[in-house]
Parts: sequence; structure tokens; C-alpha cells
Amino acid sequence: MQRTSLPSDTVFGDAGGVHQLATVTDDASSGYVANLTIGV
Repeated sequence: MQRTSLPSDTVFGDAGGVHQLATVTDDASSGYVANLTIGV
């Protein structure tokens, strides 16, 4: 099986996966919060 690069991947190809990754805030002592906006 050959490797698939981000530019040729049909899932993460647009904008290098930036729209598929959550934004994580806060820290280990108070807990983490992950936000991900999904267009429907």
C-alpha cells in the first residue's frame, strides 16, 4: 500500500486538514476543552 499525501487525500486534502482538527484549550490541572465546528 502506498502512502497518501495530504494534498491528494480526499478526506484531509482541503487546507491540509485544518478543518478536520479540533481546537484544544485549557490545561491538565483544570481540564481540556476541544471544539470542532462541523458544517452540515
